[in-house]
Amino acid sequence: EEAPISHSVSDLGASIRMERFVPRFLDMYKAQSGYAGKVHTYVMFPDKGAYKRYHASVVDHLKLDPDHILYIKKTRVGDQIGQEQKLFYE
Repeated sequence: EEAPISHSVSDLGASIRMERFVPRFLDMYKAQSGYAGKVHTYVMFPDKGAYKRYHASVVDHLKLDPDHILYIKKTRVGDQIGQEQKLFYE
């Protein structure tokens, strides 16, 4: 995701800083007084792509067990998007 952005400004002589927001959000969430703790916390991603991108951040920052990090399966056929009404984890 960062490569196209970096490439698009490479000829401008600009300095850029790219940082993913999810790790920062997870730290802020965990620091809140109402954080329920890892036993009572679940993270659900809208698709497997987001799950793959951010799974490691959730493990690193919230220390959740694998069965507390969930995703929804999506299918795409043409311009139609479908979702299975089940939650998955790995």
